[in-house]
Amino acid sequence: MTKKIGFEVKIEIIELLFAPFTSGQYFAKIKQGSQVFLTKRQEIRNNTVQWNETYTFDCAIPLNKNDLTNHELAISLRKDKKGGSDYEKLGKRVINLSEFAMKGDHVEVNLVLNSTTTNATFHLVVSMRQTSGGPIYGAPPFSKGIVRLGSAADAAGAAMPPPSPSSLKLRTISSLGSLSSRDSARDSWVVVGRLNPDDMGSRDVLSPAAPTPLPSSVVAPL
Repeated sequence: MTKKIGFEVKIEIIELLFAPFTSGQYFAKIKQGSQVFLTKRQEIRNNTVQWNETYTFDCAIPLNKNDLTNHELAISLRKDKKGGSDYEKLGKRVINLSEFAMKGDHVEVNLVLNSTTTNATFHLVVSMRQTSGGPIYGAPPFSKGIVRLGSAADAAGAAMPPPSPSSLKLRTISSLGSLSSRDSARDSWVVVGRLNPDDMGSRDVLSPAAPTPLPSSVVAPL
């Protein structure tokens, strides 16, 4: 039986940027599996269409050797025609939701449309919260072309000064995807698992490793 990880996904579609249009009403279509969402029709102003709408849905992503498999979500842009009785397709963008897992609770990105000759860009926020499945799994990195603007995790990390390269060594645990451990001369932390995502937002559980003994040459005599 294929193992799956369940998620609650929130897509906040904020606006369309750099649209080379001067007039008309535009809307976006979001499709995930059999689920379809349509934004409201909005007028374009200063090459921008603003929606600020949020859509929530559940999805279950299968695992392959403890790694999340591809799970596509398509966002397309459309322009109203004939008073709303018809529309024109202007391009779309397909993303892999698995890439947004374990990336923080608020991932803000810009996505340039494909299937178009313009630079029209979707500005949106993706949030994924685990609701079922095992605590340890791997998530793929972001594909090329996804411009990440920031996240709550990035903001928290920015407040901490970077460690000295000479005292910090980073090791990637390839079998666990993005989980990692770090060692230094002063402290050592090793990833041992993940807390319940409902309690901690899928943060890694860190356990202090045994302290590194000092060389005998630097131990002061009693």
